[in-house]
Amino acid sequence: MPAQVKSSNKMKRSGKRVMNKPCFLLPLVLLAACAEYQSYTPAPIDIEQTTRDYRNKDVNAPAIKKWLQEHNQDVSVWPFVRWDIEKLVLVGYFYDPDLKVQSAKVTLAEAAEITAGQKPNPSIEMSSEHHSDQSGDISPWTFGSIFNWVYEKPEKRQTRIDYAKARIEVARLKEFEVKWQIRQRIMDSYLDIITAIQKKKMLMAEKEVLQEELNVLERSLELGQSSDFEISSIRLEIQRLMLSLSEVDADQIRARSKLALAVGLSADGLDKIDLNVNAFSQLPKLKSIDLDLDLLQTRALIERPDLLGALSEYVVAEADLHREIEKQYPDITLSPGFIFDQGDNIWTLASSWVLPINSHNEGPIAEAEARREVKAKEFMAFQTVVLGQVHEARIRYQSALSTLQEADTLISDLRERGEKIQKQYDLGYTDRLTVLRSQLEILKAQRSGYLLKMNAWREFIAMENASMRRLIN
Repeated sequence: MPAQVKSSNKMKRSGKRVMNKPCFLLPLVLLAACAEYQSYTPAPIDIEQTTRDYRNKDVNAPAIKKWLQEHNQDVSVWPFVRWDIEKLVLVGYFYDPDLKVQSAKVTLAEAAEITAGQKPNPSIEMSSEHHSDQSGDISPWTFGSIFNWVYEKPEKRQTRIDYAKARIEVARLKEFEVKWQIRQRIMDSYLDIITAIQKKKMLMAEKEVLQEELNVLERSLELGQSSDFEISSIRLEIQRLMLSLSEVDADQIRARSKLALAVGLSADGLDKIDLNVNAFSQLPKLKSIDLDLDLLQTRALIERPDLLGALSEYVVAEADLHREIEKQYPDITLSPGFIFDQGDNIWTLASSWVLPINSHNEGPIAEAEARREVKAKEFMAFQTVVLGQVHEARIRYQSALSTLQEADTLISDLRERGEKIQKQYDLGYTDRLTVLRSQLEILKAQRSGYLLKMNAWREFIAMENASMRRLIN
């Protein structure tokens, strides 16, 4: 029962009528005056406008220039004559839609922290009655107001804040992971383009040698020193090279389209810009310590954002369990009030809370404990996967380097042999056809060696991706 204090009006007993003003309206008036309200602003999505915005994305836009300046890029010569990987990565950060989505999720998580830290609002209950059968000097009116104030344990609110902060960390790590994925997609596409460009040059060089060899054979045929079979074989090989050149052109078109999409542009968004063709000309120079397995794995465990995200998910589950445990303790509602009852001033003080008789929040606590256990197992399983990925990537890169070294040795031997043949030709001990065939053999070996080098680059990128950290600057 609420406590009541009743004050009889002496002036009423003396025969004078009392007009009590409804002072209980004062708290409501003060709260309304101090409150700050936000207005709603609609933000409809214009599909036609978003489509135009997508098609009008441009690497040479003024906004991109400003963005690059903010990231310490030299834009004194604008637009750029050639674009390198790092500049395109920054453009990807500016345009990529997935990154925009994740950035919005970070903002959402930060807003949830504000909600978590808010205290319950008090409330006011108002009532009024008119008694029509009253007579004499007694007021026919009854007015009442009750102020409900909710007391919440500070620990309970803190657990909500901890939970929200953990969700923010998860969102930020996911944002970093998306950035890394953007960089890797750009690296892969850029590598495909450069490979296609260089491969085309090598195929063209082989085609020139084959054409000259065909000319020599055709002149020999006129002299009866060669056969139609040899000429047909050379012509067939030239046709195969022409088909390979067509495939390389198609590969380059696909790779440029893939690069544009990785940057966040339309498929033809990079058609008018030049790329740095000297990229990937040399493999990164790594020290032995850079390839130490223990170091690579340790760095992956402490820096890889998706693994740290899995650990943050466990922290979220931990905070959720703490939050559910604090929910065992009910909030207390204190309700002081004032009633003007037909001339009497009555003050009341009431309180209410949930009686934990049937439940102590055991079910949600058990669920939260189970979720924490699941997240712990998921983290440990993912940790095992990451360690395995780093180990495999390192082995594949070292294997690619070993294969490339063998190819370099073979190419070096072929070059030495080719130099001897050239000297013999200069001295008149061999013919032009032998020289051309030696040159063609060297060119084919060089093309194979170049593709092996590009494969080593791919394995290096895969090794970086396994640890999600840059191994070179």
